[in-house]
Order: sequence, then C-alpha cells, then structure tokens
Amino acid sequence: MKKHIQLVALIQLCLISTLSNNSEAGPMRQGLVSAVRSAGDAAPIKVGALRIYPVLEVGEKYNDNIFEQETVKTSSWITTVDPVVTAVAEKGANHIEASYRLSSGAYQSSHSDDYIDHFAGIKIASGLTNRLDIKAWTEYSKTHDTRGTTFTGTPTGPRQDKYHETEAGAEVSYGVRARIDVRGEYTSKRYDNNRARTQIRDLDTAAGRVALSFPIAQKTRGILEVRYEHLDFKFFSATRNDDSNEQRYLAGLEWDATAKTTGSVRLGYLLKNFTNPLLSTYSQFSWELDVRWKPKSYSRWRLTSSSMPAVSDGSDSYTLDTGGRLSWEHEWSGRFSHEAYIGYEGKRYRGVSVPRTDKETTAGLSLDYQLFRWLAFGAGYDYTNRNSNKQNASHRQNIWSVRILGSL
Repeated sequence: MKKHIQLVALIQLCLISTLSNNSEAGPMRQGLVSAVRSAGDAAPIKVGALRIYPVLEVGEKYNDNIFEQETVKTSSWITTVDPVVTAVAEKGANHIEASYRLSSGAYQSSHSDDYIDHFAGIKIASGLTNRLDIKAWTEYSKTHDTRGTTFTGTPTGPRQDKYHETEAGAEVSYGVRARIDVRGEYTSKRYDNNRARTQIRDLDTAAGRVALSFPIAQKTRGILEVRYEHLDFKFFSATRNDDSNEQRYLAGLEWDATAKTTGSVRLGYLLKNFTNPLLSTYSQFSWELDVRWKPKSYSRWRLTSSSMPAVSDGSDSYTLDTGGRLSWEHEWSGRFSHEAYIGYEGKRYRGVSVPRTDKETTAGLSLDYQLFRWLAFGAGYDYTNRNSNKQNASHRQNIWSVRILGSL
C-alpha cells in the first residue's frame, strides 16, 4: 500500500492532539514531523539543507454538548483552522526539527468561546557513536481549557481558562544489545486569567526515568524501569497543599515476535507521598500495556491499557485512572481508509471529603479519502458517555465533523 495513504490519519492525530505528558518527547510530540516525513509523497520546500513541510487542515464540527453538562446542554457548530509548519535539517546522525502549530476555533452559538491557540517546539537528536545517542527538546504552548471541562471552569463563567506551558527535557541512551536510557524533564504550567479560581492549578513538574533493556530471546527484550516525579503546586494555604512525590518501579517485556505482532507490557508498584500530612500515602499495583497486531499490510489493530495517578482538574488532590482503548485502522483501497476505536476509563478522585468515581466510555469512527497526493477529505463521529456519582458531573456528548487537509 502506498505510503501517502497514511498521511491523513497520521497528521489528523497530530493536529487534534494536545501535548500529553505521557507521550514520547519532541516538538508536537513527534506527531506531524514523523507523519509528513514518513508519508514520502509530501513535498517539502527546500532552502539549502533545510526542508519545510507546511500542512493545513480546515474543518467543521457539530458538538451537541460543548460544555459537557448533564442537564442544560448547549450545542454549536464549530469552524476550525489548523495550519502547521515544520522545518527539518539532517546531517549524518544529527537531526534538528522545529514545529509551529496554530489551532483556531469559532463557535457559531457561543463566540465568547472562540479560541486561537499556539504550539511550538524544537528537538535535537544526535547519534554520537554506535552506542551513544542523545536527545534534547523544548516545547511551548499557549492554549486553554474549554468551559465546563474542569472543576474551576464552570460554563457560567465569563471566559475560558487560558494558560501557557513550557517544557524542557533531555535523554541519553547507551548500549547496543543491553541498553540504558536516562531521561529528565521539567514542565511549568501557569494560568493567565480567572485567577481567583485557576491559581490552584498552577503547577511545576520535575520528572526523571532510568530504564534498562536487555535481550532475553531472539525478538524479546526485558525491561527494568524506575520513574520519579515531583509535583509542585504553586498555590497552598493552611488547608490545602497538594504537593507530592511519585515513584514507580516497573518490570516488563518488549517483543517483536512476528511481522504481525509487536507490543510491550510493564507491571510494577506505585508509591505516592504528599507534603500535606493530612493526605495519606498511597500505593498500588500499576501497569502499562501496548499491543499491536497487523494481520494484513493494510489492516492494523492496537490495544492499550494502563493504571496510574493523574493531576486532577482542581476538584481534589489527584485522580487514579484505570482504563484501555482498542482501535482498528484499515485501508480499503489506495485512496480510502478508516479508523474506529472504543475506550473506557475509570477515575477515582482522592483527597475529597465525599468520595467520587467517574466511569467514561468513548467510541468513534473516522473516514478519510485521499483525492490527490496533496489533498484529502475526512469525516468523523465521536461519542462520550460519563457516569459519575457526583451530582451534575455526568454527561453525554456527540461530535460530528468534516475536514479538508492539504499539503504541498
């Protein structure tokens, strides 16, 4: 199957995704750059040794519950425009890439929720020897939380909660058969408006990881990994201090058993300690699973699952998230493809006086048609159903979308 058939789905994921802290490092989390370069047929603008990849997506969505409310729902058509520019320079084992994405949306029935967000990043990678590799990156985003999606961002508030976030990190890898990876990163998040209610979510995060991988069979590697994360909330009072330290100790396997099946599994122990003596230490069994099955060259399945703590939306100290996602991508012809997915996540809120548990189910379907090498069309549907034992925290949401994506 031609490489350019993958262009729509891969770039689509990059354009709509945020900078997830659990993803691999790199500007725009390596999404668009790798997608455009691996597409092969995407034509760059060449300036000396520099290659520039511009991509533009224009879309129209209908969201029947834009504030994710349980009873009084507001619907709207939303027009989105997402241009992305990526510059890449390579020389031997040295690689530099820089990305900028502008994401804008206009709500027809709620113009106070219109937005223009900015994301930029730079990544440097170098293979110093056949054993030693280094990576370094920095990212900056200026974006927002949609009204109603967080505890502090109520739909009755006058404006969205806007914030800026900066991240910097580096990773050193050494070895050939047995390999050790050492990684560190720092993230600073600050809210820019509605300070009376958003100051409790200003956060600095310092994280580190040491992982050892080693062969245990022809196509299977063992993994031993230690992770550490310090969460420093900038707001605290006599009654609130959510600062904490997290340690995770993991062991697992990575395998590439056949051309059809690859995957990884990590099992381990999680320990979370709080600065606030009123918040008790928490420990639990933890896991990460990522299995990919490719029965045909044009058909791919992927199953992911994990259990780990997460930063809360401001309504408590933290959440414990457990869930999974199953997706299926299939290329029906040289031009037409689809992706379908279903997911589930359970959230247990910790640190609140009244225990809260959310159970959220998601499903969706995306269809893409490659008209020309440089032009593609798509349509999609996404469904969310959240059930919560907290009053007015449940909701259902349906989003229909169409889009046009173009490159050089």
